[in-house]
Amino acid sequence: MTEEVAPTITFPRPTNAAITMITPLEWWGVPWLRMQFQATRLFPYLKGLEQFRSVYFSRWSIVTGFHHNGPPQIKERPRTPYLVWEVLYSAETGPYIESFLTGIRGHIKRLWDSSQGFPGVDSVTDMSRYIADLSWADSYDYWAYRDASVRMILSGLEVSKEHAFLTSAAQSCGPEEFATIYTGFLRRRGGDL
Repeated sequence: MTEEVAPTITFPRPTNAAITMITPLEWWGVPWLRMQFQATRLFPYLKGLEQFRSVYFSRWSIVTGFHHNGPPQIKERPRTPYLVWEVLYSAETGPYIESFLTGIRGHIKRLWDSSQGFPGVDSVTDMSRYIADLSWADSYDYWAYRDASVRMILSGLEVSKEHAFLTSAAQSCGPEEFATIYTGFLRRRGGDL
C-alpha cells in the first residue's frame, strides 16, 4: 500500500537588492538638482516611482561637503560635488534597471544629465555599465521583511483590508449569499492571493 502525499508548492524567495551609486557632478549640477528636488517636494507625482511596486526605498542626495567633528579631524570639501543614489528593491538587477529606464526615462535624464560621464538613456547596456562602474558595495541594508517582496507586502495589505468584512459575512450570511460575496472578493483580489 502506498501513501499519497500532496505536492509541496514552493514560491521563489524574492531577490532583494540594493544599489548605492555616487556620480561626480558637472559645475551646474548642484543648482539644477536642487531645483529638481524642490519640484518633487512640491509635486511628489513628478518622481514617477509610484509605478514601481518593487521599490522599497529610493533616495537621491547632493554631497557638497563633509561633516566636521572638530579637531583633530581636518576640514574637507570634495573637489567636485557628488550625486548619491540609494535604492533598495526586490527584483533582479538587470530587469529592474531596464524597467526603470523604460518607465521613467525622462526623470532619469533630468536627474543624471548633470553627472559627469552620463551615457544618456538610449541604451540599457550603457546605463547598466554606468551604474555598475559607479556603484559601491553596500555593507548594511535594512529589510523589514527579508522573505517578502514589496509586491507581496502590498498585496497582503490589500487582502487584509477585506478580511474583517469576509469574517463578518461568513458569520452572518447564508451559504449562497456568502458564496456570492466570496466570489466577488476573489475577482477583486485574486491577483493578490
